[in-house]
Amino acid sequence: MLTRLDLEHFKCFELLRLPLAPLTLLSGANASGKSSALQALVLLHQTMKDTEWSTRLMLNGRELQLGTVTDVVDKLTGRRRFGLGVMDGDRSIEWTFEAEDRWDMSAQVAAVHLDGEPHSGPSELHFLLPVGMPQADAGFARRMCRLTYLTAERLGPREVYALQDPSATQVVGPRGEHAVSLLHWGRDERVIDDLVLAGVPPTRLRQVEARMQQFFPGSSLDVQPIRQANGVTLGLRTSNATDFHRPVHVGFGLTQVLPVVVAALSAEPGDLLLIENPEVHLPCWRCSSSLLYATR
Repeated sequence: MLTRLDLEHFKCFELLRLPLAPLTLLSGANASGKSSALQALVLLHQTMKDTEWSTRLMLNGRELQLGTVTDVVDKLTGRRRFGLGVMDGDRSIEWTFEAEDRWDMSAQVAAVHLDGEPHSGPSELHFLLPVGMPQADAGFARRMCRLTYLTAERLGPREVYALQDPSATQVVGPRGEHAVSLLHWGRDERVIDDLVLAGVPPTRLRQVEARMQQFFPGSSLDVQPIRQANGVTLGLRTSNATDFHRPVHVGFGLTQVLPVVVAALSAEPGDLLLIENPEVHLPCWRCSSSLLYATR
């Protein structure tokens, strides 16, 4: 489990040592760095996942687009170099990145330190880690590749949701765009025991429905694939006395909370779930915040 995030000359941070717990809530004023902390982890995630053998940190990808090096380096103390690091259990991993030009859209790995010791040159990296890494580092790379990142700007109600191949889409996506697809393919998958609600079948669809009922009493879900099309429909109702309706007719909040619930109940032990501005559609939280959740 990640126990600390370290940032140096990254965006608004000259130096940050942020302790992490199984559930970490970042709360504060706007522009205080909450999103920047999450984005650092997402940069590592999308680089490892999309460019497995890269020796550069990709600032722009399918989940996050941050622009150029000048957009991510601390303007007051940095130049063209910044550092990201994590504590994974009792093991530390630190990267130093640099760019030849401040307008570069990726940054070269200048150094990798494992437990404070320098390792390998930048031409010998796999998942941004030295080739031949210990099994513990391989487990870290796998968890980072499976990381789920949900932004505050989520997909609204749709008549039809895209149906993705389950081997290619294992998370809900940054806007929750794959949540219904993930719910369809994994409807009969067993939810990890620590998250199962008693008295409800332990499958993903039934557990998601039960969790949604905690937020929206009386709600039910109906997920149906469209024959001869790469699509799936989502039927919603808020009472057993009504029929299932298209999402646009049952309130915006249901489709905004759904990706959060699907993401949590699709997680495997050790997975990381990052939720930006969770309070936007969860009325029990009133502060501006970001959430980092790691399953045990």
